Amino acid sequence: PRTRAGARGGGGGGAGRSKMAAFQSRTIYLNVYNLTPHNGWLGSVGAGVYHSAIEISGREYSFSNEGVLVTTGRTGKQEDLHERLELGDFEGSMNLVNQRVSELRQEFAPGTYNVLTQNCNHFSNAFSTALLGVGIPAWVNRMAGFMSWFPQARAREEGGPGGGGGGG
Repeated sequence: PRTRAGARGGGGGGAGRSKMAAFQSRTIYLNVYNLTPHNGWLGSVGAGVYHSAIEISGREYSFSNEGVLVTTGRTGKQEDLHERLELGDFEGSMNLVNQRVSELRQEFAPGTYNVLTQNCNHFSNAFSTALLGVGIPAWVNRMAGFMSWFPQARAREEGGPGGGGGGG
């Protein structure tokens, strides 16, 4: 059996039990949502367009131009859910989860969203890495990486010629 922080030493007693209960295994899921009805054929050629969020204990963590969002339940509609992937089990408290979210809020601050370089999938990858040490599958954000190779797409995101900035 794995030893978790807070589960070592000390005799019984109520305080020990509540401390151990706070440190429990929590399954982490990646919820991947379709952003276009064409993902059936786009995804088959590795070019799907997706929104993603991390789900832990019934809460979903996502990123938009408003910053890091935490909701109860899913941010997307059930019919838009492309796939729910189990990423792994996090051994720790919700306080530690909240600490990681606070740290990520600095990098993923309101107004820093960029569809090519800092989107919801980048956040999901950073959050998964912070909690589990592994990122999300590359196919989830492949289109942003592909589009960043095109100067017109970069100019649009940066508000340059041919663009207007911002993504949704």
